[in-house]
Amino acid sequence: MAIPMHPQFIYKIPQNESWYIVITNTSHHFYFNARDKLSFWQLSDVKQHYQGDVDIVELMQDVEFDQLAVLFASARGCDVKRSSRRGETDGVKRVGGDELGAGTLKRAKVEAKDAEGSSGNGNVDASTEAGKSDDWGKETKDDERHRASGDASASKVSLLAGYSSSSDEEEEEEEEENVATAEPDDKPQDYENSKSKLIDVLNSLSGQISEYDAWDLVQNKLSDQLHHVNALLSDHNQQKIFTEWINDRKTVEVLNEIYPTEKIKLLSLLQSHKDEVRNSYYPNFYNYHYLQLNTIQLSTSEKETTFRKYKNFVNEFASFEKKFKQSNKNAVGNVKVMKVDEFLHTALKLKLKHEHDFTQMDNLSDFDNWIRLLNYYDVDLDIAEDETNFLLGDEKRLKCYMDAVNKLTVIK
Repeated sequence: MAIPMHPQFIYKIPQNESWYIVITNTSHHFYFNARDKLSFWQLSDVKQHYQGDVDIVELMQDVEFDQLAVLFASARGCDVKRSSRRGETDGVKRVGGDELGAGTLKRAKVEAKDAEGSSGNGNVDASTEAGKSDDWGKETKDDERHRASGDASASKVSLLAGYSSSSDEEEEEEEEENVATAEPDDKPQDYENSKSKLIDVLNSLSGQISEYDAWDLVQNKLSDQLHHVNALLSDHNQQKIFTEWINDRKTVEVLNEIYPTEKIKLLSLLQSHKDEVRNSYYPNFYNYHYLQLNTIQLSTSEKETTFRKYKNFVNEFASFEKKFKQSNKNAVGNVKVMKVDEFLHTALKLKLKHEHDFTQMDNLSDFDNWIRLLNYYDVDLDIAEDETNFLLGDEKRLKCYMDAVNKLTVIK
């Protein structure tokens, strides 16, 4: 039976704000760029993709390979004793539950298919999608021997023998239990003051933050603005406060909110990589973006069909746009905006469910405000999920919808 593969450790590459090495429970690893939200199996893939913009030697020169070796050993099941609390070291996060660390990446729900069940069913298995070999994600003989030997033999294996005595280990385990139940690091008064400061910063930057962003990615994207706050709170409390802030920010205006649908999430992802979509096939796109794709709750065939339809749509529109500009050289305005306006004029004008005025919330991103508008007016599914919406980025799309709604309100 194949082993489900998921990330187990995240190692932040020192002296670098964007790059991480992610180690899976099957002892595989990949390189993740938090800024670009891209992942790569090989350094050669990184070099090819960035075409010299990333110096591989410089990127890897500060990597602590001894530390990585310990993490790989832990991923293999070795009982490695470490001196730091809870088995963690600087720059390393252990993955637990359904998220990677404090939310750096959503868990990659990739499972290698059973060898007997993967043939003849017409589905693309995880090993094909991730561009790995046929053995990717499968159990090795070493795994079988390790599990057969049981925890007793596994505990004898230690890459850092002599790090701690048995009494030290008992004290460390007791300390870990206390840490798990206590409020981490921050004193109550300091915590409240620091929490207030962090919330003020989040409110001031709310237009740049979507409720679907993970905290670690927000930290990375807004590191300059958050720098003075990071020193005041533990990682645990920063994540906790951010989650509470997101929950408080969510609107309760509409009881029956159906948006964003999984297809809208996928189309939004495709739109943000539109040029890449136009010039690639789904397996290649999946290879670079599988971490995000695996968080979208659609089947592989649904994702691939949506990808193919969107690719055809944007390529056809690119041809139309080129011909339009050639035959209308004096035309003024954005052709994409013109197309979306035309679409909304014909599709949206008779389908609004009520006339209540809709106002944008300044503390929400353009995408979140668009989602609120769809829910507020109960926009039909076939309109909300139409590929035409995703010719534009979030800001221009929202403006087109606001203009269309205002015109309809005036008409009525």
